[in-house]
Amino acid sequence: MALAVACLVTSSAVSASISRDVMQPDDGADLHQSAQLSEQPSDPLSACPMWTGIPAEPVKPMKCGALAFLHIGKTGGKTISNHLKTQAETGNYSYFSLYNRSGGGFEEWSEWQALSGALDGVQPRVAFQMHHGMPGLAQPGNLLETHLLPMKERLRAEGCDLTLVTVLRDGPSRIKSSLAYARWKDYKGQLHEGESNLANNLSSSCPFFKNKANHETNYLLRGGRSGQPREEYSDPDSERSMLPEARRALSAMDFVGRTEELDDFISRLNVLLGLPEGLRAPTLNEVPEEFKQTKFTHHEERCLADTTGADQELYRDYCED
Repeated sequence: MALAVACLVTSSAVSASISRDVMQPDDGADLHQSAQLSEQPSDPLSACPMWTGIPAEPVKPMKCGALAFLHIGKTGGKTISNHLKTQAETGNYSYFSLYNRSGGGFEEWSEWQALSGALDGVQPRVAFQMHHGMPGLAQPGNLLETHLLPMKERLRAEGCDLTLVTVLRDGPSRIKSSLAYARWKDYKGQLHEGESNLANNLSSSCPFFKNKANHETNYLLRGGRSGQPREEYSDPDSERSMLPEARRALSAMDFVGRTEELDDFISRLNVLLGLPEGLRAPTLNEVPEEFKQTKFTHHEERCLADTTGADQELYRDYCED
């Protein structure tokens, strides 16, 4: 029964105005205005034509050391991590995925122990992703200070290096993608009831936006540790208080790509790892069009702006007009 309801909900996501016509306004919104739908496709490339997260100078191939990729959800991370994994033999490096939803300290994971063993070898060449289950880079997770920066210092002392990279995405685009992905997963029966209710609330997407507010900023600080959901969303100003620590984490990155120009980011990784620069990565986790919602009420658009404000500031840090 739940799956049938999910099918009905997701197939009508784009034409959800039927349900929203009876949506009750809040925050003093005008009823007529709240019921109206607007369609404003995001165009991050026009708003941010020049991205400065990737240095202009050519990337040098890694003689030895490690590439560490922080995988923030719905930024193209699955495409990147799969590329790193499938090309490991060609690039003559070992690949490790620090990704575990079962909980427990990551130092107990077999994959972390295998990575640590590989790095103890002579002139190691490894690439690894950090994803769900890992602590954040800055406070309160502080993985940078406890593990990554000491790893970089040790590798440099051996004539090698640690290259830290990640990818950011335009905030509103990322959270819309997250909503579409949740509806697609629910259609496939992969969401628990609470997540399903949030994803398929046709009266308003605001509860979902608040639940996923400023995910990129949060992930930098707190990672994706199981059993430790983000703190409850309160207001845009409180969310922005996370920005100093998030910026500190990003300042440790050797380069920061963006989803909207993922091919350029991947070409830099290719050079670093000794792969052909023009080697393309197949796009993964692409959500079918019928699960994507492009029309939102004015109230939802306000929620969208409020709940992605910190992420947008991080993204705009790397923009030049």
